[in-house]
Amino acid sequence: MGDISGDVVLKCSVIEQALSSRISMRFIIIGTLVSTTILVVSSYFSTSTQLASLMLASLLGALMAIHVVRSPRFENLGFKPVFILAMSAHVLALLGQPILEDDHYRYLWDAFRFTRDGTPYGAAPSAFFDDSTVPLAFQAILNFINYPDIPTIYGPVLQALFLAGHVIAPGKVEAIQGLNSIIVLATLVLLARCGARPRWLLLYAISPLVIKEAVITAHPDALTGFLALAAFAVGGQRLPWMAGALLGLAIASKVSVILLLPFLWTRGGWRAVT
Repeated sequence: MGDISGDVVLKCSVIEQALSSRISMRFIIIGTLVSTTILVVSSYFSTSTQLASLMLASLLGALMAIHVVRSPRFENLGFKPVFILAMSAHVLALLGQPILEDDHYRYLWDAFRFTRDGTPYGAAPSAFFDDSTVPLAFQAILNFINYPDIPTIYGPVLQALFLAGHVIAPGKVEAIQGLNSIIVLATLVLLARCGARPRWLLLYAISPLVIKEAVITAHPDALTGFLALAAFAVGGQRLPWMAGALLGLAIASKVSVILLLPFLWTRGGWRAVT
């Protein structure tokens, strides 16, 4: 009789843990989709609405992060559900417009100049205000560029990203948003291959700030992060030349990444940094 009672208690405990895990994951799934929806919907309203919605989404993201960190149930979470959730949030985020930013007009203009003049560097946008050869669509983009008297400051690797977006859809920020989404998801895969624990992968996947900055607002910094991470992923004595090349590309996208050179040298030696 005692054995039967013990089995019943054990089965009830297993069922309770399973139900609790499902509830925890449902909270994360719903919270991620709700926070992303808040950002997407607010992107079509005023600046004050966007700011309030960003704060609300960030608060929800913080609550989810605390739950993920404190709950042991996420320690054994597989990579597949994390990736599917991230991809779902990104698909939803692609419906939004840039929030509290106007940098994307510069990205689109740089890509246009790259295709027309062979380089986005040199002349400031204001030099083209009276240029009648600029297509109407890009004249409208030109009018919204911030600091039009300053030439572009973005590195050549980021310019290649803008150019790729232009090839896909000229003058459309959605193309850069889509490319950034692919880069963020690729970073998630790379982190998993580097041995990142499931709960930390989940934190990256559900972060409203990552979704807002990389996908909705189309900031290209995700590419810099991916290249730098890839450099260290292949570092050490295995492929030092490739590690150096990847970090070089990261530096060519954002010069501040040069601060990582000493750390790569400790992993791959001089062959990785020369």
